[in-house]
Amino acid sequence: MLDQSFSNSNFNLIFLKENRKGIIKKRHLNQAYFDKHDEFKVVLDEKITLKNSKADNKLSQEELEGFAKRFDDINKAKEEIRNNLFSEYSDIVNDEESPFVFDIKYDKQNKIYTTNKDGVSFFSIKQLQRNLNKTFNVIQADRNKIIKQVYNLISDGFPKVIIRTDVKKFYESIPQGKLFEKIENNTLLSPLSKKLLKRLFFEFERIKDVTEMAPKKGIPRGLGVSAYLSELYMRDIDSQIKSLPDIIYYARYVDDIIVIFSPKTKSQRRDYQSEIKEIINNHQLEIKDGSDGTPSKTFPYELLEKPLSKQQKLTFLGYKFIINQNYDTKIELSDDKLKRYVSRIELSIETYNNDCKYDEKKARKMLIDRLKFLIGNYHLNHNKKNIKAGIFYTNQMLKLNNSEFNSLNTLNARMYNKFNRISPPINIGIDKARLIDFFKSKFCFKEGFNNKENHFFSFKFNQKEQSYYNIKYKRATNKFEVIKSIWKNE
Repeated sequence: MLDQSFSNSNFNLIFLKENRKGIIKKRHLNQAYFDKHDEFKVVLDEKITLKNSKADNKLSQEELEGFAKRFDDINKAKEEIRNNLFSEYSDIVNDEESPFVFDIKYDKQNKIYTTNKDGVSFFSIKQLQRNLNKTFNVIQADRNKIIKQVYNLISDGFPKVIIRTDVKKFYESIPQGKLFEKIENNTLLSPLSKKLLKRLFFEFERIKDVTEMAPKKGIPRGLGVSAYLSELYMRDIDSQIKSLPDIIYYARYVDDIIVIFSPKTKSQRRDYQSEIKEIINNHQLEIKDGSDGTPSKTFPYELLEKPLSKQQKLTFLGYKFIINQNYDTKIELSDDKLKRYVSRIELSIETYNNDCKYDEKKARKMLIDRLKFLIGNYHLNHNKKNIKAGIFYTNQMLKLNNSEFNSLNTLNARMYNKFNRISPPINIGIDKARLIDFFKSKFCFKEGFNNKENHFFSFKFNQKEQSYYNIKYKRATNKFEVIKSIWKNE
């Protein structure tokens, strides 16, 4: 049986899992723990120094055993500190006389909600997520798997009707009453988990943006627990749409939905869009169909004839499927994603042109780093697991085209055009034409995609850069944050 307790042992399991991801922060533990962590580093440096001082680069058995004991003693001390701290956290969460409540904050600029950054909140919300995930068996969709399946189905040439839609104001529209009916009806979820969820939503109702959400509606966008709650709420909708006659495929990624039907004959094609809309409306949600005057995100695609009367284009999850008359299908980046890349290139060049007036060398280096970030690949920041991102890993379903990448060629052409705007100061002797040629020869989206190993970058400041940007930002920062800082309002 699943242990759902907010206990010392479960918090320790969360620590071990999250620490492997590299996201445990100093605020989640205490200074005594990190003092021991620093002590471990000192002993490790001592061991390396001693080893390097030896003629044969080897430590004696006695020395090895001595260091092993010191490391073991430090690790045991760290574990004891952790256990004592997690026991304190557990006592706070389980205290019935003074009930624990999540302190929720609203970020107006990014329109997201966050809980307090302290250790009690961090480990409690993680345990709550785990309990929801395990008791409701919540499985979030795999974006790449969906794209590959849709590509294969479109390409098979069989007659079909595709409905692509998404839910309007998804997180902001979920009715809390119906959501909590589902939560209360789950006899597996622990009573304390249910209490913590109710307290969390009480706080959410108290501080939420009422211009975005009606009373008793919505879940807090930005909290990890909300992803599980939204999946839970959509479960009945998913099931009802999947049971519609003629359906051969259904997929949903958060609020983006695609449904494929195959009617027996063209004359038997029903109004599938209305059927989907009715199911979603019955659960007090709406689709983006343009009925409120906003741009529609709901489109039917009739693929019932062969050959097709004209080429069709379907956009879904950041990709554009180009369906030719003979059903030969190409997949490219969506127009919105192309615009986002071009916008980031423009902002990078504009920032260089402004900053180079004060320190051209630093400004140029940061421009190079930003372009590497856009055309290259990298490990996610501070992540100890082998999780990668970048032009290939974010857009890897383009490989379904084999070797034809029109959208990457388009990006290159637009990037090289933007490079002509690079404008170093006139009075410092830099040849503008040569500088532009340098950038055109060095950066290529297609190369970053095709040769990902040779375009894999590490984004870390050296000591001098770290000091400079810490002073500039008036706090500790990192290269990832500095690179992305100019794009946050795009």
